[in-house]
Amino acid sequence: MFLRWMILVGILAATLVQPAAGYLVEGKLGYPIDRYGTKYSASSGTISVKLNLLRGHGSAPYYGSWGELTSAERSHYASLIAEAVEYWHKVPDCALKLAYGGTTKTSTAVARRPYVLVTVGSLPSGVGGVGYSSRYGSQSIPVGVIVRPGSGLGTFVHEIGHQLGLGHSHCGWALTYNSTFGYSKSDGAFMSYSRYYTGPTLQGDDLAAIASTYPGSTFGDRSGSISGELVKSSCKGIFGANVFVVDSHGKAVVARLSGMHEYASAALHGKFKLPRLTPGTYTLVAASPYDSTYRTGSPHGGYTKYDSYSPTSLAVSVIKGIVVEAGGDTAIGSIVAGTHKTLSDGGSSTPEPEAEPEPEPQDTTASRTLSWSPISGATYYYIQVYSHEAGKWVVRRAVSTTSVTFETTPGKHTVYLHAYISGRWWRVASQSMTL
Repeated sequence: MFLRWMILVGILAATLVQPAAGYLVEGKLGYPIDRYGTKYSASSGTISVKLNLLRGHGSAPYYGSWGELTSAERSHYASLIAEAVEYWHKVPDCALKLAYGGTTKTSTAVARRPYVLVTVGSLPSGVGGVGYSSRYGSQSIPVGVIVRPGSGLGTFVHEIGHQLGLGHSHCGWALTYNSTFGYSKSDGAFMSYSRYYTGPTLQGDDLAAIASTYPGSTFGDRSGSISGELVKSSCKGIFGANVFVVDSHGKAVVARLSGMHEYASAALHGKFKLPRLTPGTYTLVAASPYDSTYRTGSPHGGYTKYDSYSPTSLAVSVIKGIVVEAGGDTAIGSIVAGTHKTLSDGGSSTPEPEAEPEPEPQDTTASRTLSWSPISGATYYYIQVYSHEAGKWVVRRAVSTTSVTFETTPGKHTVYLHAYISGRWWRVASQSMTL
């Protein structure tokens, strides 16, 4: 398995505004965290975060000289680490457990350890902190944090977030600063460089990232999700687009790169899932990370291996009226780039085929669940059931997978089955029956 080093840098320049594409999970922790092939779960133990009593001088991370922290510095930085750890430890519906583990003394700032080490040391100008990790498949192995002397609480929270497997989020404040959303300013994720507030506060995108990566037993009970796939007119998936949802207050709350859901490098696709959404009605936007209206700027801050896959231009899709309920996933189906529509019932955005002509009544009668064998290439099925009741035809419709049950009164019925293949609907079967 190919192993590569990753460096996630925190830049604290107050003038830096770099909104871009959605939260990114670089990998999941194992347990113990320094071993390959393990997996952190709800039954895993607590991850310890420790302070290095030595301060590094020279070029990070392999410093040429070391000195000891003063007693006052030890107390100050230990307090910051303990407070930063609590931000991630107390995320609702998350199984991850963290704790401040005290101090240790080492002149090796970056190495695989069964705990996370935070070292105070010199860093290049403008860099407040750096989180180092290695990658083994989909597993992220934290190998240490370095923070600049004098760094505040926010830097510690941010860099510890990187050690937990989170990349830079780009659910930034300017995603909604446009005419579509009345020039509303979103809060922006704390794991981004684009926040419209001060102080360390985990926002919806941060909470969704960590809780969905390490879901607890109650994850999803009080929240819902939106899923679908962004596709071209040819039905081919679009990987690397910025897909985000905006709540009823006009704020972008969770964003995701299309194709990062069930990501497989051998088969790029456009699937997405936006988790941990408060029940309500949302608007979904899918755009290029480089889109000038939805202000995504540089797509991933230049820190991920997915940059080259993101489309440089893309027809924007805006889907309004998506209803999210607690404990469920609202599947909106395939979205062809450039689609603009409102879902009145929160259901699928896949277009319905044209209605069939009303059939002639048939002489027959019983009750059944309709099912059929999967059809090659079909991504959705659409059923139309024409029922002859009280002297007139009544039509019932449903989008389903390979079976559907209708509540009807006994009578004559004709069924039409449609399949969505290669970007269009095809009628593939019809049958008359009695129920």
